[in-house]
Amino acid sequence: MQTLILRHNKLISTEGIEILVSLRQLDLGHNMLSSIDPEIVRLKSLQSLTALTLEGNPIALLDQYRSHLW
Repeated sequence: MQTLILRHNKLISTEGIEILVSLRQLDLGHNMLSSIDPEIVRLKSLQSLTALTLEGNPIALLDQYRSHLW
């Protein structure tokens, strides 16, 4: 799987996402993700990921959340 779209699913965690090692595009927009750790730590383990959408999540309101991604 290279693209996964999970918009508007009320997700509170990205647990399990780390097994999708070939994932290139991930859209998690408009869910309920709110903490940098452990959510961002899991996403950073996806070495092939080139596009990530987090807009509409509480995590996107945190100061400089993007600096924790790459």
